[in-house]
Amino acid sequence: MKRTLTATWGFALLLGSVFATDASAQCRVVPEESEGALAPAAPPSADAQLEKMAVADLGRDHLRLALSMSLLSKTELTVKQITFEGLRVNGIPFYVAPVTDRLQLPAKQQFELPQPLQLTVFYRDVDSLKPLTELAEQGKAHVEGILYLDVELKALQKFFLGTGKAHVPVNFSKDVPVEIPGGSLARAGAVRVLAAADSALESAKDKADSMLNAGIRWRGQLAREYAPAMLLVQSRFMLSGPKGDQVVFACTGPGFRITPKRFLVLKELYEPWKFDPEMAAAMKEDHFKVAPKSDDLSVWSADQPLAKGGVFADPLARKSLEQIRVVNEPPDDNDTVLVPRPQGHPKKVPVHKRESPANLVVLEFVDVVTDTAPAGMKGSPTDQQSSWDSVAVYRFPGGTERKQTHPDLIFIPVTKETFRLKLGVPVDGSAWGAPLISPQGVIGVIQSENSGLTWEDIQRVLAAPPTPQ
Repeated sequence: MKRTLTATWGFALLLGSVFATDASAQCRVVPEESEGALAPAAPPSADAQLEKMAVADLGRDHLRLALSMSLLSKTELTVKQITFEGLRVNGIPFYVAPVTDRLQLPAKQQFELPQPLQLTVFYRDVDSLKPLTELAEQGKAHVEGILYLDVELKALQKFFLGTGKAHVPVNFSKDVPVEIPGGSLARAGAVRVLAAADSALESAKDKADSMLNAGIRWRGQLAREYAPAMLLVQSRFMLSGPKGDQVVFACTGPGFRITPKRFLVLKELYEPWKFDPEMAAAMKEDHFKVAPKSDDLSVWSADQPLAKGGVFADPLARKSLEQIRVVNEPPDDNDTVLVPRPQGHPKKVPVHKRESPANLVVLEFVDVVTDTAPAGMKGSPTDQQSSWDSVAVYRFPGGTERKQTHPDLIFIPVTKETFRLKLGVPVDGSAWGAPLISPQGVIGVIQSENSGLTWEDIQRVLAAPPTPQ
């Protein structure tokens, strides 16, 4: 998600006996703007080696590949999570879930991931299966993408109790052999299955009642009506300490328009320090504070063109320029956690709940041209349905480190449990705050790696009286 040093925290013990989840996965430390003993050093680095790939599951509607990968680091690294961006096989985008196992990488030794990566593509999500047919015919494929290692950092232990992390990017691009269990007969069978699926995909474009055609039409609708309404949002602020330490944070995530002028973001992205236990403890126990006039919010449109020279475009709007104002910010929904301290007993610290209707903010563009802005996303109630086989999610895994703001599209299953939406597969922090889009409209918004807020709760936030300015 980010190519520079990041710091996240999540080592807080919930009141009871459960560890708090990582509450600032969207945030990074900006080393070049930080000062004092807490300014982190340059991030570690690593290389990825692609070993081989095998067909793990070949169906009439999907293909799953198992990719064996190893990592090589110059120094010892403790990896807490691995996420992926832009992974493609023969040019076709595949989805791979984050690796959440804790890994110990030795110095200067190849470390093979304990399990092959599971890469999945549904035929409905691509225009042609010919590159996959070639994969089966030739017994090899070109694999490329970026993975990000969430690496524990020792540099921040004294302040953030050893829970600092670097978000280390690793690029990979290589031709790898592809195994199809069962020998030449199985390979010939795989070619026939993929060729038949490709023919069905082509013919589906002319059949209105085809399920594949429905998927193609939905992708077209997403591209026309939903992708342009996506926004890339970044908040920045400085925590200053009593001994002169100044740590600058940049927190990035998605937002989306509900009208041409108004948009939604998570409150956790708007005011990150309220949600992180260690930040809250530092502010309460160690007399850190958000430096006056240091907090800002910048917003880019998903279809915003590059600036001259191919550099990242200037923001569409900035809070510090009075181009963004709060329309509605729900009252805080607080919880209490126990945060371990370097010395003495853990301390009770109030933090805001992430999985709550209060973790949402309605913002509005001020003095920003919206005449040609896309319409807002339309919602869809969840009271008539309890599960969705495929829900679309737009996210920005490259953050502001990419040269453009074009979002990635993934599909996940979702079920409704009580008053929350549960995700069938976990998503990384680049998707927190993204809308969950069904064929009927937005059914909710993602608030954590496996949970989301329903559209009904979003409506209650939208209907609340405006927040006094």
